[in-house]
Amino acid sequence: GLQSYTGSNGPQKLLNDLVSRYCPTLKDGDNKRKKREIKEARRQLALLFALLEARQPVQTISQLLAEIDNGRIGSANVTTSPDQTFSNVADLVVVLPPPLAPNCTQAVASVKWEPFGKLVGINIISGGSGYDTPPKVYVGDVEGTTKVKNGQVT
Repeated sequence: GLQSYTGSNGPQKLLNDLVSRYCPTLKDGDNKRKKREIKEARRQLALLFALLEARQPVQTISQLLAEIDNGRIGSANVTTSPDQTFSNVADLVVVLPPPLAPNCTQAVASVKWEPFGKLVGINIISGGSGYDTPPKVYVGDVEGTTKVKNGQVT
């Protein structure tokens, strides 16, 4: 019974066990009905555990909801100053955060440059999956040092 779910991590352990039992990872070959049932099971578990007043497993609830929403990046707006340029654009990369939901794909993007190193945009190569809110996107050097902050993506 529920006696094995006591203590401060009891709700988290119970939610993890229920998710592993009733919410398997969706596969491309799954039929629509199975996908719908798994998504509904995730939604019901998130709602149920959100009702807890104490020891609410917030991170896991957020991950469940992100898997249901399955958000992806569609576009990015550049918000740099108009006169900002970079001398070595070959060393700059787009840094996108991983999705909140596990077993989802990270978005991939590249930068668009004008001659002489002016950043003019971001190409979304793959929108990824499993995002729950529009993430911040950064353009940085290969080591990850932030050079330019870009606006929220949609």
